[in-house]
Amino acid sequence: MDWAALDIIGLRRSHTGAASAALFRLGAVGVQESWMEGTAPAPRQPWDDGPAAPLPDRHILTAWFEAEDRSSAIHALRPWLDAHTELSWRTEVHRDWEAESRARFKPLEAGSFVIAPPWDAPEGAILVEPGAGFGTGDHPTTRQALVLLDGLEQSSALDIGCGSGILALAAASRGATVHGVDIEPAAVANAQHNAELNGLSASFDTRPMHELEPADLVLANLHAELIIRHASDLMRLANRTLILAGILADRELRVRNAIPWEVARRLVDGEWVALELRRR
Repeated sequence: MDWAALDIIGLRRSHTGAASAALFRLGAVGVQESWMEGTAPAPRQPWDDGPAAPLPDRHILTAWFEAEDRSSAIHALRPWLDAHTELSWRTEVHRDWEAESRARFKPLEAGSFVIAPPWDAPEGAILVEPGAGFGTGDHPTTRQALVLLDGLEQSSALDIGCGSGILALAAASRGATVHGVDIEPAAVANAQHNAELNGLSASFDTRPMHELEPADLVLANLHAELIIRHASDLMRLANRTLILAGILADRELRVRNAIPWEVARRLVDGEWVALELRRR
């Protein structure tokens, strides 16, 4: 079934709640906010300091209907329309979002590891069910960490900022006793689900770093500012080896100054640097 989509272009942001409620009363099955051309602020990075940029006063509100009724929509929205607001109807062809989403996730090779979704997994792959945006292994920093992990033999490992648990599961697949932590409960749940999916023994929770016990290997795919902030905990927790990823090249020296361990291996992928550090 195709959808009748109504774009309300230039709607004042302050009117979004009331206009959305009116659209749902008309039978809209969903609404979505989006930027007007040229108004999207620069993406805010985790390491950015200071207040976020103010949101633009006007944006686009889109509503989807099973049937198109232009007159009712215009009448219902009239209180929130002005000379700077435009209504535009269009037909949106039905799409199988689940099939399209699945098609985006392909098996990924990193060293001798293969990370794959359950529906497209070669034998021996680590299965990862995509969930809540916590990573499917396709980011350069995850690949770098996997390559550094490949070949290491450690009896115990910690995955700091585990996300979907890919690094923890990779270590567990090599026989390590593994624990992962993340500040997001949803990430922990997703990681635990992936461990069960693979039949691997790994535990996950949201404990802060100062409550954790040391392990032979610590994996931390975090941005440089977080690594520096938690450098003392990372060094305390790693009995032998630290694998650090998520470091922008222009911040590498700051990380190495904060953790002055021996650099066993260093990988570069575009703007990203990953380090295998060993206790001196």
